[in-house]
Amino acid sequence: MKPSMREFLDLEHWPAAMSVEYVSYVLGWSENEVHILIRAGILPYLGSSDGSERKDIHTAELLELIADKKWMTKARNCLIAHWRQKNSSRVLRQNGSAKSHGSASAPKNNHPDYSDTQGKKNSNIPKLN
Repeated sequence: MKPSMREFLDLEHWPAAMSVEYVSYVLGWSENEVHILIRAGILPYLGSSDGSERKDIHTAELLELIADKKWMTKARNCLIAHWRQKNSSRVLRQNGSAKSHGSASAPKNNHPDYSDTQGKKNSNIPKLN
């Protein structure tokens, strides 16, 4: 744990509004993930913004939200969906660039979960195209 994180979490009274950095300390997620929640409209911020200013979160509202298991699940599912979509886009870009460079096939994956003991592809594993 970073010293600044420990110092903040040990404060007797937190400020009325928190920066994204402090919100990330409270949630235990990265600052980037806090920004994802703000962009998705799941984590409300104070004031109105054109997108370039600092986003502050109302501390009392944040504490209410994190006490709500349904909200925490919604926030976590939003992050899972974001990273899943981002990772699948990266895989598609990589596969597309491999095809454009004349690669005949994808690299062989020797991971045991992807083939059975005879070396045949396991039909239970979803195929990425």
